[in-house]
Amino acid sequence: MMTVKAKIGSSVVIVVLAIIGLRLGQIAWQQQVTLNKLQAQEKQLIKNQTTQPTKQL
Repeated sequence: MMTVKAKIGSSVVIVVLAIIGLRLGQIAWQQQVTLNKLQAQEKQLIKNQTTQPTKQL
């Protein structure tokens, strides 16, 4: 049988792990959003390069 301290300790560990998991999920989501934005910018730059004539000096 678990003591009260052990029950509290295990509950705290579960809460901490849940918070860490949520934070890591948030970071992964933010990275995906940033990656999508950068990929969209890349496509736009490539499109602009192919549609605009090269300027001669």
